[in-house]
Order: sequence, then structure tokens, then C-alpha cells
Amino acid sequence: MPGRVVVQTYYPDHYAIVAAKTHDYASFAERELKYRRWMHYPPFGVLANVLVQSVKLEEAAGGLLSLASGLRGRRRRG
Repeated sequence: MPGRVVVQTYYPDHYAIVAAKTHDYASFAERELKYRRWMHYPPFGVLANVLVQSVKLEEAAGGLLSLASGLRGRRRRG
């Protein structure tokens, strides 16, 4: 069923907006997948959002370093 979509953006010339406007999935997918491969984003990599908090900056930094060290040891090969 036809419809109308209103998109509010600061970047009307962004490739994703232009591709959506013109229903050009092929050009969007080609550019997006190239970007995702370059950035090691899914499906070419994995992402995690980690929040470390502490009243003391040093404690938060130390916890983050410890977490990073543990994750590096578990990094997938390939």
C-alpha cells in the first residue's frame, strides 16, 4: 500500500537518505557494506557497548583496562 514518509535530517544528501528516497537498495547496500567491512562492523565484525562507572576516575579507568585485557585474550581469530 502506498504511503508517505517524512524524514527530518541535517544531512538530506546522505547516501542512506538518497537511496531510501529513490528506492535504490542496491546502491545503499553496496556502499553500506563497504563501510561496515572497513569499520569491522557487523556482519564483518562484532560490537559491544560497555559502560564503566565509578566515583573515582582512576577506578573506572582501571576497571576498563582490566576488562579490555580480558577481552583481548578472548578475541576471535579469523
